[in-house]
Amino acid sequence: MASAVKYRDLVREIALGEYGFITTQQAVAAGVPAVELRKLAGRGALINVAYGIYRVPDAPESPFDQFAEALLRTGDGAYLRGDSVLALFGLADVNPRKVRVVAPKRTRAKFPAFMTVTPPPREAPNLTRYEGLLAMRVADAILDCRGRIEPTRLREAARDARKEGLVTRAEYAKLRLELEAGAVESGPAADTHAYTEAMSLSASEFYEAGMNLPPSVRKDVALRLLESLEVSDDDSVDQAWTAEIGSRVDDLLSGNVQAIPGEEVLARIDARLAEREAARNA
Repeated sequence: MASAVKYRDLVREIALGEYGFITTQQAVAAGVPAVELRKLAGRGALINVAYGIYRVPDAPESPFDQFAEALLRTGDGAYLRGDSVLALFGLADVNPRKVRVVAPKRTRAKFPAFMTVTPPPREAPNLTRYEGLLAMRVADAILDCRGRIEPTRLREAARDARKEGLVTRAEYAKLRLELEAGAVESGPAADTHAYTEAMSLSASEFYEAGMNLPPSVRKDVALRLLESLEVSDDDSVDQAWTAEIGSRVDDLLSGNVQAIPGEEVLARIDARLAEREAARNA
């Protein structure tokens, strides 16, 4: 009897840290035999939610219970996507009827009506944990909602997320550009967009953002930085550059300036590098 009480207490302790849920896998890892879960469920100490998933009946309710259950039902590696992530923080005034979950592996399991399971997106998103729940980062979730939520609401969500510290300055720059300029373009224009995004960042974040740029754009940025070294390091200069950066972003978004194709940028860089190499060898 003492052993049964020990198992019950241990199971309860684990479950209360997981929105009241515990899986057979978690229990076994903690030293509780799977058969003991079935015994506890038979005595009413647990509720058998689904195969291998149990819940403590008197666990306190929270707004995240269904999100946690949806992830457990989907299996290892499952994560929240799109409007379900926004709903965690009340962004874009969303109230999705179903919890949207990504299943990393193909599944034929049947799921309850409160959730919908989708395959992974073509481009793997950045993942993190919010309230202990594996999910897309908010920035990726906002972009994932394009075509299903009005653009104005998504722009508001991006601004609110930035104010609340849910996205970094680099992520907000990308959101602003992609949401205001429309769908992400492919080809050379996309490289120019990525370059403009990097130019909108603060100096402390410039390097990190630059390393994420396509190689062709990174070369162009590096060359421009070299040419800018002759400018003195002064607060007034920093303010001037900030204004200039904002002006360049606005000009590109409004169509007042034309983007330079990536091939042409590469050709210019190669020509300059060749000239410098020739000068050194002269």
